[in-house]
Amino acid sequence: MSVSAYPMWKDVKAIRLHLEASPNKLNAGDAQGDLWLHCQNKSMVPCSIDVGDLPVSDPNVVASRRNGVTQVNVSRRDPRRFFAVPCSAQKIIGSWIPISAGSATIEVNITVKQNANGNGRDLGSATPNEYVTVK
Repeated sequence: MSVSAYPMWKDVKAIRLHLEASPNKLNAGDAQGDLWLHCQNKSMVPCSIDVGDLPVSDPNVVASRRNGVTQVNVSRRDPRRFFAVPCSAQKIIGSWIPISAGSATIEVNITVKQNANGNGRDLGSATPNEYVTVK
């Protein structure tokens, strides 16, 4: 697993989110690739990220499948380190399957909540995405 040099991060308040397809290039008929959700929390409050569906821009090129993960919990940052060092979490939330040659964008619909048990107030939602290619 490796994060690209310029990942596309989405911000929801003090939470940063990035979707990564690993690998992001496969041949048609190859085995599936993993979908990682990377999270960073710069706040003093633990948060939970509710993972929604995984729509694709071109279902003729790729398909996506969730692996049963519905929530990712991110602890609060260390108060002694201030804003520069966020707390990080990452988890495989699904997979993508190459179908035919082309390229597509995979998205994940997420909602961020204030506390780690998922009962807090909603902070917002975002749709991080990743570009994949099938040869």
